[in-house]
Amino acid sequence: MRLRAIIAAALVAAIVPATVRAAADCGPCADTLRSAVEYRVTLGAAALDLLARAVAGDEPRSRAAFVARCILDTTRAMPRVTCVTPSPDTLARWRAAIERYGRTAAADSTGAAGIAALAAIDRARARPDQPLTAHRGALVRDAHGVHIALCDPPIAVTGPGADSLASPQGADVWMQGWCRGPDRIEWAGGRVMGRPRIDLFVMGFCPYARRLEKQMAADLAMLPPDRTPEIAVHYLLYWDDDGPVRRVGSSHGERERVEDAVQIRIRDDHPKALWRYLALRADSESPWEVVAQQAGLGWSDIAAIQRRVARDTDAMLEAEHRYNTRDFPHVPGSPTVFWRGAIARSIAEVPGFTAPPNEHEQCAEGEAK
Repeated sequence: MRLRAIIAAALVAAIVPATVRAAADCGPCADTLRSAVEYRVTLGAAALDLLARAVAGDEPRSRAAFVARCILDTTRAMPRVTCVTPSPDTLARWRAAIERYGRTAAADSTGAAGIAALAAIDRARARPDQPLTAHRGALVRDAHGVHIALCDPPIAVTGPGADSLASPQGADVWMQGWCRGPDRIEWAGGRVMGRPRIDLFVMGFCPYARRLEKQMAADLAMLPPDRTPEIAVHYLLYWDDDGPVRRVGSSHGERERVEDAVQIRIRDDHPKALWRYLALRADSESPWEVVAQQAGLGWSDIAAIQRRVARDTDAMLEAEHRYNTRDFPHVPGSPTVFWRGAIARSIAEVPGFTAPPNEHEQCAEGEAK
């Protein structure tokens, strides 16, 4: 009987149209785990203790059981604990519990910790943690919106920027987004495939990145235009939660934050001068203004960069970090080379480029120098 049942099931599967089966299991979001969201509430010791008291009560074992579900991060100078929940309702209950506790507890002993805990919950609610899903395929724009022409029915692409690369004919696009169920993905960024592209991740003061940039600048000077790939330079940063206000940090301190901001402005406003600047900067510890002048920028351009850096460094670095982690969430260190969207073992994989000595040495994200 069992054998006949297996044979019958196989025959049914054979006659079911392929398009029907594809509708159930194709597409970048077919795996339901891709749509799972977590809310990560990161707290200091005082805020964690207040949250535990508010949620679990004053009984020590109940508080200990609540805290045990959270994750301790000891890699920072000031240890932090992250409490994780997949439910926005749980997050709302935690917030309501803190507010109730604050109304009954002594204000002078709970005020600062309560404010910190509420702020951490609000940050978690505003920035839920969900893995990005990557996909390459034809992105189509028609009267019904934007969709990936892959399955029947197609996978809808939604959110700000979803139609930025789509076309009626279907543009060949590499994209990333957040799955919102099996038939919808929320746009997080992407690019049209075509001209080969290098994505280079560096830190402004990393000696290994500077060595690679100097070699790449020399190679670029020898390449004809029709053999030169598109090159996007990105700056490797991290979220720094150790200060009074969360901001984007750079591994080599405040001087590197400024240098990264300067290079971002040159990259975006004076792209023809960028590689001259990087080649000169690789061997120079002079003030950036001197190096920029040597690279061909006039004093009015330099003064404009000075004003932007003085006013907008935090905003520029945060925008850079958000963009990078959205499209490239797993960059191991500086320098890292992506060639055609995948990590390259060597810059020599790119036609026309030469590997510098000891090219596999890297500066790690967040390390102190």
